Amino acid sequence: MSCSRVCQAGYANPNCSIEIRAAYENLYYQVTENKDHDSADTYSATIISSPAGPFALQMTNVANGSFVNNVNALVSITGDSLTIALQAPDTNARYIQGLGTLSNNVLTINYTISYQDSTPVIHTQTDSFLSIWVHP
Repeated sequence: MSCSRVCQAGYANPNCSIEIRAAYENLYYQVTENKDHDSADTYSATIISSPAGPFALQMTNVANGSFVNNVNALVSITGDSLTIALQAPDTNARYIQGLGTLSNNVLTINYTISYQDSTPVIHTQTDSFLSIWVHP
C-alpha cells in the first residue's frame, strides 16, 4: 500500500519542507544580457526571498541597476519558470514584465522595459532584453 502526501501550495519534496523558490533564491548570479540585440552587457545580480510567500522572489540589480528597487517575480507551481508581472518598481514611470525558465543553474529571462520617450514627440518606447543568469 502506498501513501502520497499533498503539499501545501508553494512547497515540494517528500516532506513538503522545501519552498519551490528555493532553487532560485539567495544565490549570486553572473548576468549576460542583450538589449534589443545590441552587444552583451555583463553584471552581477542576486535573487532574494520575498515576504509575499513561497512563490515570491525579489530580483536585485535587474537591467544592470535600471531600477532602484527590487523587481518582484513569481515562481511557477512546477518551479521551473518565473513570471515578472507588469510592474513599475520605482517612481520613474518605467515598467517591466517578462518570463524566465530555470535549467541546470541557468536562468534565462526574456523581458521588456517600457517608458515614455519624448524624442521627437511623446510616445511609449519598449526595449527588449534577453538575460542569461548563471549561478557559478
